[in-house]
Amino acid sequence: MKRREKTMESMTAPDRRTEIERRFLVPLDVAIGRASDTPSARIEQCYLQGTDEWQVRSRRILENGEESYLLTMKRRIGHGEDHEIELPGTREAHEQMTMSGAVIVKTRTRHALSCGNVLELDIYEDPLLLPGYAVAEVELQSIDAHVELPGWIGEEITGDAGTSNHALFLSLIERSRH
Repeated sequence: MKRREKTMESMTAPDRRTEIERRFLVPLDVAIGRASDTPSARIEQCYLQGTDEWQVRSRRILENGEESYLLTMKRRIGHGEDHEIELPGTREAHEQMTMSGAVIVKTRTRHALSCGNVLELDIYEDPLLLPGYAVAEVELQSIDAHVELPGWIGEEITGDAGTSNHALFLSLIERSRH
């Protein structure tokens, strides 16, 4: 019996979904004020290096006293759009991936928007990643979908490869080499 291997390219729903999100800078002092007194999750994430067009990410999530792990594979397909495959992760796989020597640590809070969407606000533990800023993200049905953003949201960075979490991770790797 011939075994058929599943490749990332051949995966279909529910294996793979399209993630559409817009991202924004938020001044750090504003983000800290908005995040205070809001339930939060502590997220540690790292990436497998040398994966070509697919980014492979492991997350350790601490929320409400519980620890969970998530393995995600992403591939950019357009402005603000990625193919994304999410699978349950393990402590062992996460610890293996952290051996690169770099881990992004952030605190995430969620904020309901008047239009019904949820804004995720990420405050990075390392102040050198995005000096003076946090990042807000909102997932949408389409990149052009109407979303009502609060006035404290700053410059849009959707599609800016230099501010992606993967790019921030690579900057941590580079910094650790010097």
